[in-house]
Amino acid sequence: MRRLLFATGLGLGLTVSQAIAAQPQQDSGRFDVYFAGLKAGEVQFAMERDGDRYTARGRIKPSGLVDAFTELKIRAEVTGRLQGGAFQPDRYAAITGKGSAAPDRIITWHNGTLALQTTETPDAFWADPTDQRNTVDPLTALWGLLRRVNGDDPCAHDLSTFDGQRRMRLVTGAGQRTDKGVTCTGRYIREAGFSDETLEDGREFGVVLTYRPDAAAWDLARIEVTTPRGPALFIRR
Repeated sequence: MRRLLFATGLGLGLTVSQAIAAQPQQDSGRFDVYFAGLKAGEVQFAMERDGDRYTARGRIKPSGLVDAFTELKIRAEVTGRLQGGAFQPDRYAAITGKGSAAPDRIITWHNGTLALQTTETPDAFWADPTDQRNTVDPLTALWGLLRRVNGDDPCAHDLSTFDGQRRMRLVTGAGQRTDKGVTCTGRYIREAGFSDETLEDGREFGVVLTYRPDAAAWDLARIEVTTPRGPALFIRR
């Protein structure tokens, strides 16, 4: 369950190449997380952009039986800049565990090259940070997903994400209009950094994103990820 929440929550990699407004931006909110029909927790986020700089913070909180049987609690923060219409992170730090005070993982970027500092002992199957060029951290990718999107079609996402251990990719095609908004259908792909045991559950899973119209823009309202143990749902409050 810990791996599921982290990998399908902050770990979802999504495109950040949509047009970006020039004025300062702030956004915050939360998603309720459901697994196999039961509430498993929530994802909270707060994001701020000032000029070409941005900061994002996120938090995963388990609830119900998940909270009773796991020590999972994740807090993360990233700083970075905008260059050429795309987000480029500088430093990402994640804290796991209910009693943790210091980051367990810190990823830094320099000229496109990643470096990882971690208090954990990496397993042999972890992805090599030096091979993760052209990826972004989970929070940067999350902002690309959650921020308001202009245009006729909010879909067509394609980006790989690296969290210090795993490299993941999400790809969606053109959206389909419904009476309630736009639905984007795609795939969540485990690219590297997963154990053989984890990969026995599969390497690719179906993903459906649902966007609702708001004035002349689109807001993400729901994420559904198909897993071998049932659907994982993220529903925006």
